[in-house]
Amino acid sequence: MTNEELVAAFPECYRIKREQVAPLVERVFAECKTYREIHSVVWYYLTDLWPKPKGVKWDDPIRMEWSDYIVGNYKTDVRPIPEWTKRLEDEFFARNGELHTLEEACQIAADEWARMIFGNHVQNNGDKSDAGGMAMVLGTLAKDKASRGIDSKVVEKFRKLCKEFYLGGCRVDEDKYGWRKDEPYCDYHPNESLSNLLLEAGVPEKSIGSICPWKTGITINERDHAVRIGGYQTERFI
Repeated sequence: MTNEELVAAFPECYRIKREQVAPLVERVFAECKTYREIHSVVWYYLTDLWPKPKGVKWDDPIRMEWSDYIVGNYKTDVRPIPEWTKRLEDEFFARNGELHTLEEACQIAADEWARMIFGNHVQNNGDKSDAGGMAMVLGTLAKDKASRGIDSKVVEKFRKLCKEFYLGGCRVDEDKYGWRKDEPYCDYHPNESLSNLLLEAGVPEKSIGSICPWKTGITINERDHAVRIGGYQTERFI
């Protein structure tokens, strides 16, 4: 579909007209790096044109009208904006295809983990209080101390194992009962899959709990292989 056809397909209402979304369509294809960004771009653009009603009850007709249009009514299966957003996403993918091959994406994920774990990285838990700030300082100092002396061969082995783990679909617990997906993640301590990768690479067990970046996870989109690095209330795509 052309940009003009996407604008013509927009489900306008008395609050938002088709001509108002033409700049939105242009922005999506000019600025978005991955189709996963489109939902947020559409949401903020449309809710700026028609803000969510404030100070009303959940079942107020004004709020329900806004919600049925912007969010969609899943009971009646009427979802004008989500369905139009899906058209944008499909067209974006049709025009741009994969952002990376799967192997490239897995290498990026492994490289990013290695950079944050073994390189300089300020710990951040999002706590802006004095106590939270002190915790982040102490956490960063502990990370730096625990990272010292880790051999470069260990880092490269981790990088290799991490790439292979993502290539394998992040599968764990493969037995007669099946398997589950456990993408590497760290809250204040790395999850099972990330801990096991570090341990297998040769990182001392006593260091594993301190060297991983707080509130961080890396995922690979199955459709376009965009790599998402998520931190505390932040995300970026590669």
